[in-house]
Amino acid sequence: MNKKTRIDFQIAAFNNRPPKWIIHECSMCRYPCAYLFDGNHERVAYDSGCDCTRQTNINECSWDRLAEYYNMQTNQDYIKKMNEFWGFSE
Repeated sequence: MNKKTRIDFQIAAFNNRPPKWIIHECSMCRYPCAYLFDGNHERVAYDSGCDCTRQTNINECSWDRLAEYYNMQTNQDYIKKMNEFWGFSE
């Protein structure tokens, strides 16, 4: 797997304009946990789920953190799904 940088994700987000990237569901209530993007895709936040774990569930984060999440994956099926979502070819 080729490592991706924040720039790779910013370009893909600008080109594809996803409102969010759902990465898993809350194990307690099935709420979709996701990275959220602002209208211009300049900023990113992480929605950690419903209020099962804490009261504030949306926290601003960085494009670097999003790239780190992608780059730490080892499951080839999940990597394939991520690449399809972002439009990355491997």
